[in-house]
Amino acid sequence: MSSRNGMLVAMLGPFVLATRECAMQMLANAQYVLGELPNVKASQGLRTQTREVCDAMVGTKHDLITELFDLTDLVATDASDEQIGERVERIKQWAREDIAKLVDVVTALEEESKQDPGVELTHLLLMESAGNILQAYQPMHTAAETVLRAVRGVPLPGGSPS
Repeated sequence: MSSRNGMLVAMLGPFVLATRECAMQMLANAQYVLGELPNVKASQGLRTQTREVCDAMVGTKHDLITELFDLTDLVATDASDEQIGERVERIKQWAREDIAKLVDVVTALEEESKQDPGVELTHLLLMESAGNILQAYQPMHTAAETVLRAVRGVPLPGGSPS
């Protein structure tokens, strides 16, 4: 094994934990929305878009967990810190992409609810789930940025330069 950046190794633990939590929130909230979707009002187009986003989040949860196992294996090899950083960036990007799609649906439901007040409950359902996922994504994003700073050799704020 190559000489691994100690800060990188130290920062990977919080990243892995935060990513697992984010993945589980994506799964739990997607399953909840899918379960409630038949009970709320929305246009067929937004209902379909909501289902697609939730299905994507379920898939992404599985991808994130698999990628974390692969990342752990990668750290134990001679892979460069940059390769590890690329993996962390990819994980962060996958979650961010699904969240952006979810936010698009929330925004579209908000607009639809202005025309049809009966859609407001659907909007609230998705807005609450998006909030739960964003609360889990923020620590993951912060932990990823910390890992990426370690990869780049950038000292943490308040830390002493090496």
